[in-house]
Amino acid sequence: MPGITGFIGECAISFDTPSFTELSGKTVKQYEQGSLQLAVNAIKEDIGYSYLETEQYLIILNGDIFSIAGKDTSEPLLAILTAYRQNQLSELLAKLNGYFCLLIHDKKEKKLSLISDRFGIKPLYLAFDCQTLLGFSCEIKALVLHPKTKLNIDKDAITIFAELGHMINQSTWFEEIKRLAPATIVNVDMASGSMVSESYWQWGQIKPNTTISFEEATDKLYQLFDQAVSRCMSSIKLPTLAVTLSGGLDSRAILAAATKHFKGEISTHTFGHPKCDDAIIAKWVASVAGVSNTLRTIDETNWFKGRDKGVWKTDGMFNVLHMHALGSVPDISKKSHYLLNGYLGDAVLGGSLLLEGFQDQCVSKEIAAKKYSKLSPLVDLNLNYFSGEKYDPLFIYNRGVRFTSVGTDLLSGQLHNLKPFMDNDLIEFIYSVPDSYRQQSRLYNAMLLKYYPEYFKDIPWQQTGKPITLQSKEIVEPKVRVKPKLINLVKKTPFAGIARTLYRMTIANKGYTSYSDWIQRPEFKLEINRLLLSDEALITQFIPKEELEQKLKAFYRTKPNNADNIGSLLTLSIYLAQLKKFRSF
Repeated sequence: MPGITGFIGECAISFDTPSFTELSGKTVKQYEQGSLQLAVNAIKEDIGYSYLETEQYLIILNGDIFSIAGKDTSEPLLAILTAYRQNQLSELLAKLNGYFCLLIHDKKEKKLSLISDRFGIKPLYLAFDCQTLLGFSCEIKALVLHPKTKLNIDKDAITIFAELGHMINQSTWFEEIKRLAPATIVNVDMASGSMVSESYWQWGQIKPNTTISFEEATDKLYQLFDQAVSRCMSSIKLPTLAVTLSGGLDSRAILAAATKHFKGEISTHTFGHPKCDDAIIAKWVASVAGVSNTLRTIDETNWFKGRDKGVWKTDGMFNVLHMHALGSVPDISKKSHYLLNGYLGDAVLGGSLLLEGFQDQCVSKEIAAKKYSKLSPLVDLNLNYFSGEKYDPLFIYNRGVRFTSVGTDLLSGQLHNLKPFMDNDLIEFIYSVPDSYRQQSRLYNAMLLKYYPEYFKDIPWQQTGKPITLQSKEIVEPKVRVKPKLINLVKKTPFAGIARTLYRMTIANKGYTSYSDWIQRPEFKLEINRLLLSDEALITQFIPKEELEQKLKAFYRTKPNNADNIGSLLTLSIYLAQLKKFRSF
């Protein structure tokens, strides 16, 4: 994704080498000072970044800061500079509301500070040799294409990605490149490249509110949600706004709020085929909002086209089967370079990451085992950062940031994403109330029905086929319940494959994609064999060919309704082939 890229000392190279020319977006700034070399990439000259330079200091912000300590701000870099000079940077950072990565260069003292946002949403990757920093970038490709970066494949990362379909912790494909942890400052001595890290915020700083009533919480949630959307709208520098609209709740909620605060033209964009639930519901919602809606068709003939480019854009860390919006980005960006995104709404407000039987509990090995099973020993519980009486922040990072957010990174070369559900004030409130309020989306649904009834009272939710209620998570259409009953009945019989096929032809056809069917088409099986089993397939250096063959045979035999694991393998294989054009590993 566009952002900051830099190299230190002997690692400085020409700006026309692949480490810079392969980056997303447009190069809008270049900077060289002593042992530091920097480039800033963005969608356009004035979108997605801020830059402040004085005689002694350079500050670069990639992303957005909407408020400081609850108060809206239009000059965050001046506040940051003042806090830095007064040795109060950590205190200020804990109050910054936004998603960003930040660089501060003290030219006189020859010091460099690299900073992540509170939740680690905006990526910044560090390449190092022992404890010496070689370079940093918002895109891994800048680092892996640099000739001095070692490329030792992290075998645990391969295991995790093949199983989960995404990275966890700070891992990347390479042992020598790590993602900057959330709420972290890395202070770098420019002379030696040595690094010292410190944390400036923890989840445990959110204090429980056990006295607020459900009705009071409903009203407070609306106030903070409306404020969060308003803050996003105030940052838009164009008279147009795009919204990706599905049949779910989150995109509908932010559209409803945006129509109140945005005075320009709003366009909505939906992915799928004309008869899928998402398309039908989104068209209905758009008509209520009085905005345009464009269906971006995905079918068996076009779904894979161009996704190899998506693999390169996301440095091989986003499953190729989830790149639904990739082909539509050029058309959407013609409408607007700003995209309002329902990122993690159902997770933070709707409680979809809560585990059955666990309420108001802190992070523990038991919870990690419940969620990640055999992979749980590889999960860094980071009990300092994930402190407090809630455990799903662990999943917000490892699932939300390391998977869902990479999907928005995929689009960021042309679309600047705004994510109101991650507003600090909103998060601090929703994580102060009891889990019982969030569970089964009770509080979220109550707020939506009370304040946006025209969008939710009569319009169905894609997951159930019915409008939401305070108990909507428990109400499931009878036709959907057929699936587990049917599978359990026949899964050990010769009719299992037939039953699953019938299911996909009827119920599953309501979805906007049918990847499990498309990936099993004869012509695509040839592509799978080329990518995974041919003599040129580099993935066989890390996963034995026999193991890959067994995985494919099991997939084709049982015909599961989920092809994510195969998609993960295809993603890794494509990425390794792309990287091999530049580097050996």
